[in-house]
Amino acid sequence: MWNRLKDLFWNKIGGYIEEQIFTLFVFFGFGYLFFSILLEIIGLFFIYDLLLTIFMAAAIVLTLIKLIKDISKYGKHSFLTYEMVGNFSVKYTGVYIETFLVIVFMYVAFDFIRQTNSDAVGLLLIAAIMYRATISVIKSNMGKIVLNKKVEKLYDGMVSEEIFLEKTISETLYLLDHLYGSMQESMEEKLKSERLKTELITNISHDIKTPLTSIINYVDLLKNEENDTEKEKYINILDYNSRRLKSMVLDLIDASKTGTGNIEFHNAVVELNELILQVYSLFDEDFNEKGLDFKYETERENIFFIIDGDQLSRVFENLFSNVVKYSMKNTPVYGKTYIRDNEITIQIINTSSYLIEVSGEELLQQFVQGERSRHIEGSGLGLYIAKNIVELMGGKLSVEVNQQDFIIQMKFRVKGRE
Repeated sequence: MWNRLKDLFWNKIGGYIEEQIFTLFVFFGFGYLFFSILLEIIGLFFIYDLLLTIFMAAAIVLTLIKLIKDISKYGKHSFLTYEMVGNFSVKYTGVYIETFLVIVFMYVAFDFIRQTNSDAVGLLLIAAIMYRATISVIKSNMGKIVLNKKVEKLYDGMVSEEIFLEKTISETLYLLDHLYGSMQESMEEKLKSERLKTELITNISHDIKTPLTSIINYVDLLKNEENDTEKEKYINILDYNSRRLKSMVLDLIDASKTGTGNIEFHNAVVELNELILQVYSLFDEDFNEKGLDFKYETERENIFFIIDGDQLSRVFENLFSNVVKYSMKNTPVYGKTYIRDNEITIQIINTSSYLIEVSGEELLQQFVQGERSRHIEGSGLGLYIAKNIVELMGGKLSVEVNQQDFIIQMKFRVKGRE
């Protein structure tokens, strides 16, 4: 019982001065009654006045210490009266009138009770209860005003720090602040996504238009060409541009499917080292043409785990394709795999042919290609598609950019034999 009272009175520092005065009333009222009964029971009524004086003095001292602590902690905001005056607004005149009427009613009601009742202890308890009820009404009304003001400022795009010591109201203010911040972030992300979509549509429209125009022109030339050598040349150009056009369209379809998770997986036991080297072999000629030297290291000769081999091959195809397109000529490309804490990590590191001015996180987003790569074939969706597939398979793909160094890292939890 004593610990509960101590916790309520002493440890719960933080509140309005007016409420702490109510606590003092409680000490006087209930303390007076408790000591009266206790002293009569144990027969110490002869020192009643002395003990009661000591108790009341202690109550006053403790309350004053608490008041001083709160004032030093919250300053002027420790007073509910200040909150009323400081937040005054003509717009909320009705609320202030209602609060004023409650105070007047409580005063009149207590004055009537006082005139019809002479019991000091009873009057003290009634005063404490009515005082507490009055404070609750004032806090409730002030809370409405503070919350309304907060919402209005947020609506107008203004950020303000409101201090209100009532727990429920202060928690609501905190939630409003964070809700506003979350909404801003969401809107900014949506606007950024829309901007990137527009940029993608513009870029892809331009890139699709180029091979499509070429196909149309060379078909017209082919119709009127009689020289077999020239015909073969035109056919090769048509073949090249049709494949290029097909690749762009498929990338858009894959980006849509992987972005929405509309893709099926067929898991089986896969040996990772063999899969990586098999996919690399498809690009070996392209690597040699650009003078890229692929150096692959692995801590284990065989790394077995359960995954969809076809989808993982698509990931490496996209990554190696990007390495060929964007790497500086005559530079090494490093591949590495290792296992730590039952987690497989795969790294591919290459040197970009130009200074990378965006973060790795941005490069993994949908619709990111930008003007810097318009001269390079492709949709710019390779990393986005690879990231989606890896995440759908339960892994994580990240990109680290350090000027021209480009580090791709994938992590998978081992689901089968190592």
